[in-house]
Amino acid sequence: MQYWNERSGREKGLLAVAALLVIFALAQFGVVRPVTAARADASMKLEAASRQLDVVSAELATRSTGTGPAESSEASSGNVRADLLQLANARGLSVSRLQTTDDDRLILQFEQAAPTLVYAWLADADDSYGIVPERVSMFAEPGGYVRASFEFAGGDT
Repeated sequence: MQYWNERSGREKGLLAVAALLVIFALAQFGVVRPVTAARADASMKLEAASRQLDVVSAELATRSTGTGPAESSEASSGNVRADLLQLANARGLSVSRLQTTDDDRLILQFEQAAPTLVYAWLADADDSYGIVPERVSMFAEPGGYVRASFEFAGGDT
């Protein structure tokens, strides 16, 4: 208290302004910015969850009416590549890369795909044709999307 009383009016004013600036900076960086960042993150997650809910709801509607892609492609062409591409197109998935290796393996890659569509495509491949991937790699991307790669045996058969 003695320190404060020894200061002149001008010094007291400058110290008060400095204290207010420190309090403002602490409030800005300790409260305001984290709250706005959390709100923006929650908004992005809500948007992604809403898109996935729409996909799942549409899937449930097609399954309950019996008009889903799994029922429409009952006959297999005997060609793993053609069957998988047909199922992907029926699901609205676009294959970003399709590669056949020397040892007769088929690699399909999807970029910026909804994970629910990818899982539904895999279920359709197993249900319709009994095709199951031997290797899978899936990575999350911004916006609730995934980047996925699937390796199947017998790409030409």
